[in-house]
This record gives sequence, C-alpha cells and structure tokens, in this order.
Amino acid sequence: YYSTQALARSVGQLADGIFAKVGLTTSYAYLLIAISEEDGIQPMKLSQELNLTPSTITRLVEKMEQKRFVYRETEGKTTRIFITERGEGKVEEIK
Repeated sequence: YYSTQALARSVGQLADGIFAKVGLTTSYAYLLIAISEEDGIQPMKLSQELNLTPSTITRLVEKMEQKRFVYRETEGKTTRIFITERGEGKVEEIK
C-alpha cells in the first residue's frame, strides 16, 4: 500500500512539473484534453472519464470558464461544455 502511494505521488509530481510549463495543473490539462476530444461533453461524462466527483468537475470548469478556455451551454436540464479557440490553443501547447 505505502509503495503504491509513494509511486502515485511521484508520478503526480512528475506530471504536475510537465504541465506547469504550460501554466496548468494536471487536472486542468486533462480536463481540457477531454473536452477537446468531445466538444459538447456533459459534466457527468467528464466526471466518469476523469474519475472525479461531479462537484470537482463543476469547480474545475468554472475556473476554466474564467480563463476563457471553455464555456457551458444549458438547455433544460442538460449542460454541455465546449472548448473555446483559446482553449484549443492551450491544448496544442499541451500536446
């Protein structure tokens, strides 16, 4: 158990260091990548794909909206998340 946790922390630190070069944490980078791969994705699907709670997805998306990397559209009870041109540029930086 402890070895697995140590390995997970090491991998997390390595990923954070790499994504820091583009000004994002690992969670934000993967969020943008997931949205770019399925523009108009629903928050619940993001939650399942990234293995994060719906409330965490909401918080991450709100911060990405503030940076104008994504935007949300709500129709009835359905919310979809789209990537902006600025967000697409950031995804290119990540790649």
